Amino acid sequence: AIYAGNNLEALTEAQGILQTVSDRCNELGSRPWLVDQIPFESVYGEAAARIRYLRSMLLLLSVCLLLHSAGAMERKRGLMELLKSTPDGRSQLVLCKLTSAAVCLACLWLPNMVGEVHAYLSLGGAETLDAPIQAILPLYQLSLRCSIRAFLILIYCARFMVLFSLGCIVVAISFRLRRNSAALLTALTLLVLPSALWLYFELPFFSSFSTVRLLDFIELATKGLNYLG
Repeated sequence: AIYAGNNLEALTEAQGILQTVSDRCNELGSRPWLVDQIPFESVYGEAAARIRYLRSMLLLLSVCLLLHSAGAMERKRGLMELLKSTPDGRSQLVLCKLTSAAVCLACLWLPNMVGEVHAYLSLGGAETLDAPIQAILPLYQLSLRCSIRAFLILIYCARFMVLFSLGCIVVAISFRLRRNSAALLTALTLLVLPSALWLYFELPFFSSFSTVRLLDFIELATKGLNYLG
């Protein structure tokens, strides 16, 4: 009975505070944003960070497997030297390879984005998209003035740019090394191994070299924007 009474008192006090804030906002002619924190925290918050990191690591593993042999055919047929001797052969080849890589990466990135957005909306996040980003408790100190919708668009665009940059690294490795196995091993060592050592073996030293934190981008964005602010 005492516990129930304390809860009732706390609820009454919270309702009184919310009503006071609402009345004050009405006097000032502004709209109060009372945003449910659960959708954002469940998908993009710190509690869901490990799940996002694991998905990012699977994404990077797929990138290495798909792109490590990007320069294999030209090497096997001895076309590299011939292409180097033509005016635009080398640059045209690289451009075509990067374009193909971008298409492959978009096909990998899109399902991940759709899954997260669907999870966010299914938890009731659709009602919060127009709220300012400062309405989310972990982000209330951000100096960036934008809605939650704009912030998520920024995050997903930045994620794709990071993914494309990492894909370019794998393509560059494939052009430099003659053997596919060596290219794959090098790409996995650079892009996947530090993240695996950090996530599965909890070795904090490798967190600074973890590409999954860079690919997730949320932590980097919030810290960077706070620093700039």
